[in-house]
Amino acid sequence: MANRGNLIRRSQHTRSILLVGVPPVLELDLFGPASAFDLVNKLVAGSSLAPANEPPYRLTIISSTENCQLEGEAGGRLAAHSSYKDYEEEVDTLLVTAGPRSIDDVGAPEFREWLRRMSKRARRTASVCLGAFILADAGLLEGKRAATHWHWVNELQTRHPNVRVDPESIWVEDQGIYNRQRLKTCVSGLSRTSASL
Repeated sequence: MANRGNLIRRSQHTRSILLVGVPPVLELDLFGPASAFDLVNKLVAGSSLAPANEPPYRLTIISSTENCQLEGEAGGRLAAHSSYKDYEEEVDTLLVTAGPRSIDDVGAPEFREWLRRMSKRARRTASVCLGAFILADAGLLEGKRAATHWHWVNELQTRHPNVRVDPESIWVEDQGIYNRQRLKTCVSGLSRTSASL
């Protein structure tokens, strides 16, 4: 098993994680990754593993709407840190989450343009589960392999015939774009590759 210290020691600065929610978002897909990054920050706080005594990750939750509200599929509401319209800062990892109802209303054309712009600036772009629909609608999966929740594999392929949807893989990476089929895989993948994400 890899030394946990080696996973984080590679980065000497705090990495900006931008967690984008497209409402109504699956709460688990939003809070699962947020909790994973927060836990890493807590585990290394005050240790030699923290870059310059700062947390390894700075997490910002972004709403795809003009206001900062994120409605959840289960009825919860969350005030995001920012609307996409107000965020133009640095980003290391762009992580997109959605829900079954949000894949039919992926936001304004300005939001999709913002996603494309931020993805170019990010070192990594990723989605959890149905977030693959949002990336595909923004044109970020064109010609690339992708994974999504097994229940929506055929729907993603039908809507986006130029995306190579992989129904067997639980996660894929293609040219710096990561898709995870379900949250458990996302969290375990993040924990194993925290330095590279």
